[in-house]
Amino acid sequence: MSDTYNHRIQKFDSNGNYITQWGTYGNGDGEFKYPVGVAVDSLGNVYVSDFGNHRIQKFNSSGRFLTQWGTLGDGDGQFNSPNGVAIDSLGNVYVADENYRIQVFRDNDTTPEPIPEPSTVLLLMNGIIGRETNGLQYIKGERRIDYFIPSRSLWFT
Repeated sequence: MSDTYNHRIQKFDSNGNYITQWGTYGNGDGEFKYPVGVAVDSLGNVYVSDFGNHRIQKFNSSGRFLTQWGTLGDGDGQFNSPNGVAIDSLGNVYVADENYRIQVFRDNDTTPEPIPEPSTVLLLMNGIIGRETNGLQYIKGERRIDYFIPSRSLWFT
């Protein structure tokens, strides 16, 4: 769970019992400026959208820093205050930012590369990104839910 204004991540078990925490204010590896979104992959790795540093950081399940990617900008692999991060069952990493878009990255334990597919989002993304079991991707924003059908490159609300 992100503890945004204390610039750290806290980990709890399924019963809500505190396990550990990591992070402090800064821009180095494992440091944060307002961590917002958190996602966990099937191996237990933790991905954090580091809002103020315009990047994504990846940690193992114990909080050891593994890698990071992203810089401020609007190009491929760049972010403007990333605030949503999600992982699908294939290990793809979805990142929403204040550029009003979603970028999709393959996770290969190095700097991910953007996957070329439509990534336009028509709302401010401070919601949840996910994928339903039928392959339908969804974005839950403040006022609506937008859906994207990958095989047809079609968005609907």
